[in-house]
Amino acid sequence: MYHTERSLRAVFYLLGTSQLVSAQFGTENWGNGKTAPWGLTYADFESSLEYANATGTFSVPGPDISRPYPASTIDGWSWSILVTADMAISNSTSENTQNEYGGKFFTGSELNFNAPPSLRSNSQNVSVDSSWKVCVMRWDIMGDAEYPEALRGDDGTCHSVLSPECTQNIEKAAIELSANSTDCSCPDVRKACGDEDGLAVLAQRGCSSQSFNATKIQQWPDGRFVLQQFGGNPHEKDNITAYNETGSIAWPVMVVWAQGKLSAGGHALPMNNTAKMSCVRAKDGANGSAAPGITGMGENSGYRNERSLFVAVFMTAICGAWSIRLF
Repeated sequence: MYHTERSLRAVFYLLGTSQLVSAQFGTENWGNGKTAPWGLTYADFESSLEYANATGTFSVPGPDISRPYPASTIDGWSWSILVTADMAISNSTSENTQNEYGGKFFTGSELNFNAPPSLRSNSQNVSVDSSWKVCVMRWDIMGDAEYPEALRGDDGTCHSVLSPECTQNIEKAAIELSANSTDCSCPDVRKACGDEDGLAVLAQRGCSSQSFNATKIQQWPDGRFVLQQFGGNPHEKDNITAYNETGSIAWPVMVVWAQGKLSAGGHALPMNNTAKMSCVRAKDGANGSAAPGITGMGENSGYRNERSLFVAVFMTAICGAWSIRLF
């Protein structure tokens, strides 16, 4: 095991690394509200995601919002993520970006919150009663604190870095805030969990939230809300290290279902708001690729489709060579 780890570190050095865990990211990585990351049009970005190298879907319990608040829980709510390697910056609509990075590529991802298929009409609009609101929250993890490597292997609960008690306290705090506000407010994670070590990645930059009333929920295209699109830093084509590092990020998010307005007669119903915190990552390979990850090679990390098969062979050869030299 020791020699294998030394071999992998040597390969990372040879191929280069984006140093994601400590990097600062700007508008180019997230898009500017008019274009997708690195100046791609939304159409080009979405088109690349149709051939994703990795995906992940995580179910979350949620209410039947087609019925008046409060309502029973139904299946079908979920978070999903798509990751595609080697999106071409040459497709950027930004002349400055083209001039500086035109020959480079990046690993792109999209994070979606999905309503149950049972709540979608023939037109794919979500069926929702006017008494509901939904709050969607995302923690900005791209700060100075080191990204927890354990989070890259999280099972969707965030328990790889946070205790079950901590996540429950965060959810409870969010529920209490949603009951006292007409909008959405992110909970204070330090107040909820004290000084747990895993909180650094959540507390360093804070949290952003978005509130959706019934009308806005109905307008989610195909019953999904695109929470974010992200593009890693530029790299050469077939840089498997960049794919592994960017693609294996788990994103801490939370959704709160709450009463959106007073019931008939102007009296508030007893609070029956619910919340669920998740850490969403691309855990499954797709289209002939392996899921991203930085803890090993072979079947556990790196992409393996027609665009990059030679990279896998090259990495295997290099790993073997360094294993022999470092033995």
